[in-house]
Amino acid sequence: MKTLTYIAIFLFASIGFIACYDDEGNYTYLSDYEAGEIVIDTFGLSQAERTALSTLYPGDTVELELNVNYAYMENLRYRWFALPLTNYSYEPVQVGNSLEYPPADTISYEKKLHWMVDFDPGQYRFYFMAEDSVRGLKAYFQMSNYGIIYTEGTFDGLYLLTEYDGETDIDVYTSSLMLIYTGDSVVHRYYSQTTGQTIPGKPRFIHGSHTGSTSRDGYLVATDQTNDRKFSTAISGDYDLAPFLAHETRSSYSAVEGAIDADQIVYDLESHSFRPYYSAGSSLSSFRSTSGDAYIDANDMPTDPIAIFNGYNERTYCITEEEGVYYLYRFNFYNVVDDGDLSADGARSKIDLSGCTGIAEATLFAANNYGHAFYYATPDAVHSFSPSSGATTSNTLYTCEPGEEVTALYTWNSGGWPTAGIILWIATWDENAQEGKLIEFEIDANYGTANWSFGPSMAPDHTNPYITTGYGKIVSMTCVDAE
Repeated sequence: MKTLTYIAIFLFASIGFIACYDDEGNYTYLSDYEAGEIVIDTFGLSQAERTALSTLYPGDTVELELNVNYAYMENLRYRWFALPLTNYSYEPVQVGNSLEYPPADTISYEKKLHWMVDFDPGQYRFYFMAEDSVRGLKAYFQMSNYGIIYTEGTFDGLYLLTEYDGETDIDVYTSSLMLIYTGDSVVHRYYSQTTGQTIPGKPRFIHGSHTGSTSRDGYLVATDQTNDRKFSTAISGDYDLAPFLAHETRSSYSAVEGAIDADQIVYDLESHSFRPYYSAGSSLSSFRSTSGDAYIDANDMPTDPIAIFNGYNERTYCITEEEGVYYLYRFNFYNVVDDGDLSADGARSKIDLSGCTGIAEATLFAANNYGHAFYYATPDAVHSFSPSSGATTSNTLYTCEPGEEVTALYTWNSGGWPTAGIILWIATWDENAQEGKLIEFEIDANYGTANWSFGPSMAPDHTNPYITTGYGKIVSMTCVDAE
């Protein structure tokens, strides 16, 4: 990291939070040239030190010391302080009849910070200041664009449902590449740390709690253990549903008049068909009869899909096997009128996957609504396929080390920030070493290939892929934004 130097009266003086004082000591006064500059040198800081003030809880202890170079170190005094933020910005607040910028909160006057976090939960911007008490020369270093002090029990990031020594727990991971979060961090055993107990049973999956969305401060966890949670009465009718729910079924923006507008889309194994569900109804509904010129038939699949998942622009992707040949089917049930043809992409709504390496052994699938590609894992590798590029073969993204197996795949949906939709996470487990690994790729979401585009500016210390270790066996992942 380059050395950052700031001289003389900084912006902060204009908002009046640098304290004034009287100094009557005897000093030899020096010219600016003789004294030189105060340099706060961050070269050599570890990633943990650079992000030490990014993710905090009340009661946490932070220890951090920055290097300062100056010709007359004996003249220096120090201050660690923070500005309170609103919506991640330093903004004026209403005080009586006027708007005023809130004052900075002093944390310490020591060069080496030793702080037990005692601020209220919220967003802050943290600074370190070194000042020549004789000449008034100051230098500042901003630790990060913002840091968050969380309320106990809330945390945003990638939630990892993990098995540790036969017990189910949750780790939380954040990365500099995940733009809306606060840098690189891993909180192991987050659930048991905040609740005092692990989750009963063997882990199955974790998911956002708001109709498949992850933009709410909650999540659902399934294990192999039953509990007394009560559910509403089942929808009436004769059906057997596959484990699939659509991510989005209706649009609130540029909604098409007369669109299907269902509350949910499901796949019925009894009728071998996709079916809409409307909350006002007492049973599952059906789509219109499929027209004779439709490329694929949502009402009568030739065989039940091996996997169903959400893809580009809320399309529904299906993987089938028909007489030993594997195919990708793509339907569109989102913001579209049912005219008897729910094919998503004309003649390419059904694509032969014979050129996809290991597709017959695939156990895990993932895709998102941002790009056309989908990802699949065999026991020892992760591959991708792009239905939009005209490709007939797959790409290999990751090959496992000896003794390693892929245990989970996840890629988040688009969400209004640059890297949403272009990150893929792969979890692996080494049975011999009894250790889990998390592999993070920046990807081209349309071609399904590694693409180091935002990484150099947002995560310059990362590689592509970026690998972290020390986990248990990760079996499922989801992004949760604590609000």
